[in-house]
Amino acid sequence: MPWFEGAEFTNPPGAQVLVDSGPIFAGTFDVLVAAQNSKAVTVTIERRNAANTTTVQSRRVRLGTGFEEANLLAIVLGSGERVRVVNDSGFTGVIEVDLFMAARPPLQAMQ
Repeated sequence: MPWFEGAEFTNPPGAQVLVDSGPIFAGTFDVLVAAQNSKAVTVTIERRNAANTTTVQSRRVRLGTGFEEANLLAIVLGSGERVRVVNDSGFTGVIEVDLFMAARPPLQAMQ
């Protein structure tokens, strides 16, 4: 399971990219977002196109104070697409977000 470690941000502004997977190979992935934060915050988990210019899909998630996790199952990525987590609005406090991604094996035809 690849692990993408985000930096620790103090008083991050709105639209701050907290963690980015970088380009990923095509496939279906289970995604876990793990955050350690000093206050409750809303973030957006984004699926980005291969050029990293457009958000293809997104999901807003509210993270409570302390250690929080958000799971997304079966995200289908095209070749070179990426997943990133973005802070929705600026806040006073500290946050670090990590991203874990596990590729699912291809489905087998039923016999």
